[in-house]
Amino acid sequence: MKLKIAWALMASLISFGSQAAGVVWEQQPDSFMGIRIGGPASDIPECTDTGSGLCKTDRLPGREGDIGHTWNLRNLPDLGFPYRGDMSVTFSGDIREIGIISRFENAQELEDIANERYGRVPGTFRDENTGDNLRRIWEGDFTRIEYLRSAYMDSVILLVRLVPVSLADYENAKLEAKKEQEREAAEAQRKAREIPRKARLL
Repeated sequence: MKLKIAWALMASLISFGSQAAGVVWEQQPDSFMGIRIGGPASDIPECTDTGSGLCKTDRLPGREGDIGHTWNLRNLPDLGFPYRGDMSVTFSGDIREIGIISRFENAQELEDIANERYGRVPGTFRDENTGDNLRRIWEGDFTRIEYLRSAYMDSVILLVRLVPVSLADYENAKLEAKKEQEREAAEAQRKAREIPRKARLL
């Protein structure tokens, strides 16, 4: 029961944001637990009695916004501690969010994994402490990651969420971000060339 409450709490805390201008988050993920964020949910097969690979099962109604339904995930990678995985899917069939949840006793291990995997780049990362809870947030152009640990709920949660509405938006956003970085680099090079020229004129 506490795990269900924890999921509901985490869902209620989700809000969108974007990373600071000019900040490059090299460790921003486009996949999580071997699943492509924003990809079609049909890429993940439904579980069978004989299958042993990653699969989805127990389809449930969506809990918010444009989430059509959620699936429980089976045969996820071994993290060294027990956990459960879920995948939220839009009405159009794209994977919007992937989350894992475990007991509070495993909070430090999951925190260490997240910190190593996603880093702590200024402008993309922040902590929000509320009482006994720790909420850690990574925000990028394409993904938002939230880590929440709660002793009261006896749980720790890690969510990786696609910010754009669709996979097409995701790919376009990535392309635009790359173009913007190239424009900024070209502008910086232009200004660097102008400095010696101005010095000569003086």
